[in-house]
Amino acid sequence: MSKNELVIYRSSAGSGKTYTLVMEYLKLVLKRPSLYRSVLAITFTNKATEEMKTRIVDALVKIARNSDPKFIEEVQIATGIPIQELPEKSRKVLNNILHDYSGFAISTIDSFFSGLIRSLARELHLPLRFDLELNIDKVIDEITTLLLDDVGTDEW
Repeated sequence: MSKNELVIYRSSAGSGKTYTLVMEYLKLVLKRPSLYRSVLAITFTNKATEEMKTRIVDALVKIARNSDPKFIEEVQIATGIPIQELPEKSRKVLNNILHDYSGFAISTIDSFFSGLIRSLARELHLPLRFDLELNIDKVIDEITTLLLDDVGTDEW
């Protein structure tokens, strides 16, 4: 995979998406343990976020303790890192994550965008307090009004 390549995984429920994403995460951070701060994973639910974090930490513990030889062999094949180096690299990543848990960037899409909006507001010196309104009927009414206001204004 090239440095800036986007990879999209599409699959149905129960097909191993989380396993695949955990393996992709491990491939990145085991090669460079400080990279955990540069990897962003976005999910749709808090439950999926917690599951992803738990599975990553569990996988790193398995590797660090050398407790699942089959899994460690899969990681070795996926990363190309010599099998005898994996436990130490795993311990480094675990140490980094546990001492800087806020840098372990796995969040829901709404949490990600909320943080992004807050950062943007701070940069633009706008008030940091805002309310998010999810009133679908109000949004539809406003969009409909804007569309109807523009009807007939296009020149052909």
